[in-house]
Amino acid sequence: HTGMSARAMLDHTSESCQIHSFDIIPWQEFDSHLNEKDFEQGRLTQHLEDLSEEVIFTKHISTIEKSQIIFCDAPKDGQFEYKFLRLLQEVKPSEKQRLLILDDIRFLNMLPVWRSIRSPKLDATSFGHWSGTGIVDITSGLELDLELLGGL
Repeated sequence: HTGMSARAMLDHTSESCQIHSFDIIPWQEFDSHLNEKDFEQGRLTQHLEDLSEEVIFTKHISTIEKSQIIFCDAPKDGQFEYKFLRLLQEVKPSEKQRLLILDDIRFLNMLPVWRSIRSPKLDATSFGHWSGTGIVDITSGLELDLELLGGL
């Protein structure tokens, strides 16, 4: 929620890279790693919308389908991730490699989410965040075991 992931992407990707952050609270309301200049340059856009809502997801489907990396560091509230992944499985396959990075896959309420993913995946916790980092190849689409996913 502090913009650290966006900061890392801004600092370590090419100038042509576009970063879209979907949040429910404006970045200025936190002690942030971001500043006004980051947004003025046009590479970073914050959308104050909930991507777990189907109408919002559909509104941004073209941006999602163009994305090569989708980084999901969401609330772990037992709802968002379940809804978001179900919507994400409807995204068309990509000609270029597309990765989904999930943060905090070792949280108890995230274990069913992680285990439900049938697409090629890697638990990169040793290289990522202490609470778990998962990398999923969704180039051919996201495959889920909905029975394991449960949730909503």
